[in-house]
Amino acid sequence: MTGPGAGWGASAAARADAVAAPLCRLLTRIAAGCLAAMAALSVADVLGRYLLNRPLPGALELSEFCLALLVFFGLGSTGLGNTQVVVDIVIERFPWRLRAATEAVNALLGAGLWGLIAWRSADQAWHVAQKGEISTILALPAAPFIYAVAFGSAVMVLALLGRIPAALVRAGAR
Repeated sequence: MTGPGAGWGASAAARADAVAAPLCRLLTRIAAGCLAAMAALSVADVLGRYLLNRPLPGALELSEFCLALLVFFGLGSTGLGNTQVVVDIVIERFPWRLRAATEAVNALLGAGLWGLIAWRSADQAWHVAQKGEISTILALPAAPFIYAVAFGSAVMVLALLGRIPAALVRAGAR
């Protein structure tokens, strides 16, 4: 990467990664814990249901909440590592500079989409908190889990924004 923008792109990407990477690592660990909790809940529920004829009360509710955390807390790592599913049948035929520009545009559009999801989720969480909505069986408040969805989406935005400067530098490299 040469040219006047190379230093700016690399430093901007490094700053974004410095913020997003630790958050993504933490959220990925939490997501992994949620996956383990879901597995343990399922095993306990099945054993209780078929061996003791007593299913685990609220197992489905807890699994649903864990699933929301698992999905939305894992998003940032996919954005940071550029490991999300990409269909590149057409883009792989582009020249490398155009591919880099396309990556920057895709990251910007993705950041906009996930920003919208974060905003609407936070708004929904606020309304749910105001109403005091709780889960049916365990009476857990729903708002913290919806706020977690908003937070995971916001971290995805950070991860995607961090990819844009480096992609722009690659697109303009000579």
